[in-house]
Amino acid sequence: MHSKDPCKLHKPAGFTLLEVILATSLFALVIVGFAQIMSKSIEIHQINLRERMVMNALQNNLETALASERLLPGKTVLSDGEYQSVSTLKGVVFKSDIEMAQIKNQRDEILNGMYRVKITAQWDEGEGQEQEREAEVYVYRP
Repeated sequence: MHSKDPCKLHKPAGFTLLEVILATSLFALVIVGFAQIMSKSIEIHQINLRERMVMNALQNNLETALASERLLPGKTVLSDGEYQSVSTLKGVVFKSDIEMAQIKNQRDEILNGMYRVKITAQWDEGEGQEQEREAEVYVYRP
């Protein structure tokens, strides 16, 4: 028969409470860090998505202004230089500015019929951060 030594029978068969607490704490720190990174990533994605939508709406409004029959100096596409966007962007105000362009040719003569069309989009990004983007083009209308 085999004789068993009582001292050798008691081997550590698991983790101590301290090891479990340390492992759990380390895991929790990693998860919290990952959650913060994901939260910031989603926030940045939403800001970029909003800006892309504003830029698309800005381009659409610029094309609408260029197609307008009211392209005269000092006049705007619609009254008061403000109008609602063709898109459904909540909280974005579009303003138009159409004026006679002071462009000169090589003989230093002002070119007649040249207009500068500028559409500006303004919105509040949250936390009091005002945002503004604009699109501008020069057009010839004799």
